Amino acid sequence: MNFFLINPPSPRGYVANRDFMGGYGMLHFPGGTVLPPHNLLLLAAMLKEQGEVIFLDAVAEDYSEIKIIEQIKLRNPDAVFINTSTPTIEIDCLLAAKLKKDLDLKVILLGPHAVATAEEVFAKTAADAILIDISPEVIDKLIQLTKSGQFKAIPGICILSGQEVIKQQCPHGDMDNFPFPAWDIAPYNKYFYLYKKEYPYVTMHSSRGCVFRCKFCPYPVAQQFRYSRMSALRVVREMEFLKKEVGAKMVLFRDALFAADYKRTAEICRLIKDRGLSLKWRCETSLDSVDKELLLAMKEAGCLGINFGVESVSGDVASDMDCEAKRKSLEKTKEVFKTCRELGIETFAFFINGLPNDSAETIKENVSFAIELEPDHVQFTFATPFPGTELFVIAKKENLLIKKDWKFFSSLEPVMATRWLSLDQVFSINRQAYSRFFLRPKRIIKEILFPGRLIRRILTYLNWKQR
Repeated sequence: MNFFLINPPSPRGYVANRDFMGGYGMLHFPGGTVLPPHNLLLLAAMLKEQGEVIFLDAVAEDYSEIKIIEQIKLRNPDAVFINTSTPTIEIDCLLAAKLKKDLDLKVILLGPHAVATAEEVFAKTAADAILIDISPEVIDKLIQLTKSGQFKAIPGICILSGQEVIKQQCPHGDMDNFPFPAWDIAPYNKYFYLYKKEYPYVTMHSSRGCVFRCKFCPYPVAQQFRYSRMSALRVVREMEFLKKEVGAKMVLFRDALFAADYKRTAEICRLIKDRGLSLKWRCETSLDSVDKELLLAMKEAGCLGINFGVESVSGDVASDMDCEAKRKSLEKTKEVFKTCRELGIETFAFFINGLPNDSAETIKENVSFAIELEPDHVQFTFATPFPGTELFVIAKKENLLIKKDWKFFSSLEPVMATRWLSLDQVFSINRQAYSRFFLRPKRIIKEILFPGRLIRRILTYLNWKQR
């Protein structure tokens, strides 16, 4: 069989990164981050055992929909797999509908948004199935269904049976048995994260799910409400493969909570050192999952930077969203950032502005705390109620959801008001947050030290100001 895997094009004027937010996706302005679609590359590795795989990343290659369709007609595959996300779902569905209508092939969609809104997506696309979970067991069964031409309900796949949508979750499976993603078919020289000196970079998922249950977070929804992980040895073996066979200079771990298992993280660091693996890496984790000893081990094992979700410093806002467990103490947060600075580990602090209990004062508190932390990178994300999350239910129930078109669920603009602020007020205050953080003499001097990064930030900010 022949399989065609597509990462569809971005909306005009944006870059779509469907790997963000656990697969719900985010949009960025051109010139910023370009992430590889890790889910498609993992899927490709599993499909390769059963047939020929053609992969097209229209985001990285800047392909139009017309060019994609031309390539599909030329290759005449048996089945097409299409990556989807929340802010791009309309253009993703349009492509799927055209392929299903005009060509004699099976269409299978990927992405948690498609799963969460399956009835709507099936109506727009007439797709044959939506893939819920990518694991060898699920893919083997899916291939057999594709060969037969008859899709039926099995764990890990969502189908439309008559007028009924049938979704069946399945266990994650043993991640140690997962193949290495098919990087040989990816244009990895066109993916970009922070610095050119880290080209080429690749991504890894060494765990799935999260141990926390923040009401706004799409990761548990997208990756199921349980946490599973690769063994430390399996993680390091894949890193060795990425360095030796792919030529990667940096690995970006896309785990929602890389250091959730303290002992596993320490073992990964020990194995990297013992095996003489000189490969730089970055990750994301919670503030309470690390301490000075572990941070030192991570630095010695090649860790360049860590992303931390601070979210909100207001107790009322955090407790309302059940996210206070991620950062139980603001003093501990300060200590972690201070230790990272001393060790030379870059920090990225994530804050969420516009949560239901946010006021002008609580958002200003976030900015003041960010200035006090002085991270290398900061992001004041607009609270976005992705479908399937508890925040989505709250926003609808309390009439806080103002913009309901999925294309606005991009993190670039607010879609919901708070109990104390209008949509416009949230936008205005968040815009001031960036100005207040970056337009300080001390910060400007620090940014000048990285001219390439500074230029990208200025361009991004100017694009955002024009909205």
